[in-house]
Amino acid sequence: MKSKFVLAALLLGLSLLFYSFYVTQRIETQMMSVYLSAQKENLAAGWNQQWQQTIVNHLNQTADVPGYRLIVDRRGQLLGPAFYPSQDKALADWSRFEQLSQDDKKQFLEQQLTEPDSWNRASAVKKWWQLYDKQPNGSLSPYEQTLIYPEAKMAYALMFSQLRERTDYTTVDEQYQLDKVLLKVTANGEVIVFLPHSDYLKQHLLPRFTVLNRLGNSTLQTNPLYLSLDDKALFSFGSSQELLFSFSGLLLVLSALGIYLFDLKTQKQQVDKKLSFLNQLVHEIKTPLTGMRLNLELLQKYGHDQELLDAVIQGGDRLHSFFADIVLINSPQGINNPVSLSAEQWADFLSVMAQEFDGAITIDNQVQQAVFVDIQRLGIVLRNLLKNAVRYGQRGHCTISCTQQTLSFMVIDEGTGVGKSDAEHIFDEFFRAADAKQLSPDGLGIGLSIVKKLVGQMGGDIRLTNPGQPKATFILTLEMADEQNHIDH
Repeated sequence: MKSKFVLAALLLGLSLLFYSFYVTQRIETQMMSVYLSAQKENLAAGWNQQWQQTIVNHLNQTADVPGYRLIVDRRGQLLGPAFYPSQDKALADWSRFEQLSQDDKKQFLEQQLTEPDSWNRASAVKKWWQLYDKQPNGSLSPYEQTLIYPEAKMAYALMFSQLRERTDYTTVDEQYQLDKVLLKVTANGEVIVFLPHSDYLKQHLLPRFTVLNRLGNSTLQTNPLYLSLDDKALFSFGSSQELLFSFSGLLLVLSALGIYLFDLKTQKQQVDKKLSFLNQLVHEIKTPLTGMRLNLELLQKYGHDQELLDAVIQGGDRLHSFFADIVLINSPQGINNPVSLSAEQWADFLSVMAQEFDGAITIDNQVQQAVFVDIQRLGIVLRNLLKNAVRYGQRGHCTISCTQQTLSFMVIDEGTGVGKSDAEHIFDEFFRAADAKQLSPDGLGIGLSIVKKLVGQMGGDIRLTNPGQPKATFILTLEMADEQNHIDH
């Protein structure tokens, strides 16, 4: 009762501790959520600044990053070809384009695409994209890119916004730096106005950046210099994980406590079983000792009497059997000592064993060959099985056969059998079924456990084949050792 109260108090204390921790975590979570919400814009600006610096560092270490670029001088004036197509080329007749067949449309567009740096080509690029959902073969000019790619349109618009707002680029050096877009000077003094492709950034920079900074499923905005932050990942206080760990720890403590208590219970059961065994042993020893003392007193009083002497010897044999069983069940596994018996010696061994039971046992020996077995262990096993057959079934029958190198023993009694529930424990130490106790009050419940142990030492197998049925049947199988290999070893 006291241990149950202690356990209940411990469980209650742990529950209260866990609940108080849970309440504290809830309060801290709410406070952190309020704080983070108030700082959301500042946090987003900080992450974006880190993202932009990551891009700059990467570009300064990596050549040939794909993207959109313009070349200008130190005053921001565009160098090289004009951004827009030339105005002085004659326009084709586009008014009848929609009435043309598909083949004629394609032919017409291919014709216009051959006119570089013209409005005809620009219009053909756009029409080609609309009809075939892809750009025409060959490279596109910056303006032509803006006609079919939204990202290109955004990028070049941002670059021209940069050029409108700033006219002095004398401070730009050979390393990329960020203004509204990325700026860098070439070896001949030209300024590169640049914005990398978002697909490149998504593939090469964003995954590692989000993992290192724990930004969840954050993506890029239309302007890839800015992140579209995952609010749930960035602005939620991660108390659920800590709570899970705490709960798991509590479960581990409770599990360990449960295992410890279960182990105590198991140990108590083992101690109770040992005490029961000792009590039964005292009873088993007391009975033959009392009989022996009584017979000795009668001998002392009346002199020599063969019947009394036989009774004393029988009591001594019974005590010797008890102690031999006790030593055997507690002894460590020994080394098998098989011996070779001829067919005649084997038959004599079985005949002597059958005579020990005064006709209550019949043995059908079908083995007509020499055997090579541990005869000492096998003798103890068979005697225990046959003794149980006589004790609980009045009579028993043993059939012995041999197939190749396998000896098989089938022991059948004439009793009521072993119940199904008892059959599961029939080979356990100190176990005796209720029916067995009624049929034979004497006994320690170690006979079949000795049998199981010795059979295991011999590398064999034993089992009850008909639980819940009359005439209990035990099957013992042994693989005979190879005599020559045993001698060589």
